[in-house]
Amino acid sequence: MLPWIGRESNTSPPTKPTDFEIDVATGRTRRVSLATMKPLVGIDLVDIVRVERLLARYGPRFVDRVFTVDEARYCASRSRPAVHFAARFAAKEAVLKALGTGFGLGAELREVEVLRGSSGALSVRLHGRALTRAQGLGVAAPAIALSISHTDSVAAAQVVALAVT
Repeated sequence: MLPWIGRESNTSPPTKPTDFEIDVATGRTRRVSLATMKPLVGIDLVDIVRVERLLARYGPRFVDRVFTVDEARYCASRSRPAVHFAARFAAKEAVLKALGTGFGLGAELREVEVLRGSSGALSVRLHGRALTRAQGLGVAAPAIALSISHTDSVAAAQVVALAVT
């Protein structure tokens, strides 16, 4: 048995959630409490071989329909582009799932853009109906956390967005 299991804690939980300010994508900043935040979660897996086939069969038509110019440029510059296209595809799907739209139910994949900062950290920029949906839920793009990963055969993405209720 681990020594700390079963013992009572010396500290009590905070009685009031911490307040902080957040931009809810409307140009306003307001004070919110953690008690008014709702986590929205999305996850997706993409078969890399499937993306390789899509790239071979449809080429630029597939890329232009799903990815922004900057995303396509980044992915194409990598030694195995399909891996990076698949990871971004999974990220877009995960974001749309977190927003409650899923694929083809209101927002398009291209309206979710995965950005890579100079440090390598990923972020999300929303456009069009995806942005409108996020604003309606009270989600600001900086409040969307994205993680992607891949093996040789599968790309995965997980998103957690914080909605102000």
